[in-house]
Amino acid sequence: MEEYIAHKIKNEQGTIRTQTIKEHSEHTKSLSGIYGKTLNVTNICQLIAALHDAGKYRSVFQDYIKSDDENNKQKGKINHASVGAHYVMKFQEDENNMFSRLTKEIVAECIISHHGLKDFITPLGKNEFNRLSIEDHEQYNEAY
Repeated sequence: MEEYIAHKIKNEQGTIRTQTIKEHSEHTKSLSGIYGKTLNVTNICQLIAALHDAGKYRSVFQDYIKSDDENNKQKGKINHASVGAHYVMKFQEDENNMFSRLTKEIVAECIISHHGLKDFITPLGKNEFNRLSIEDHEQYNEAY
């Protein structure tokens, strides 16, 4: 079974430890559940945590992270955040339930923005998720 890497962590001695996507997601999900409990949003926080790095399953990210080149020019340039957001936005919603729609949009916004704001909701509340780049949509298709 292939191991999917989320992070490489170098300690003070220079030894590199890898963290799998599964390990990272479970740890993040656990912490998010603790933080979310104080606001009574445990499940939403855990969903966001579980999906925030889904794009790291893509081959382009795995090729990058498994590279031994410490000066890899791809560092910080591979968008992995939009995949989980796309997954959430594909959920069907009750057209008459604005809370359902809003929850879906907030969750997707949190996922896609976990490394910085990539807003797809306009100041007037219009959802412009589909205006994301073609690359964002292609990334989702590769991961799922």
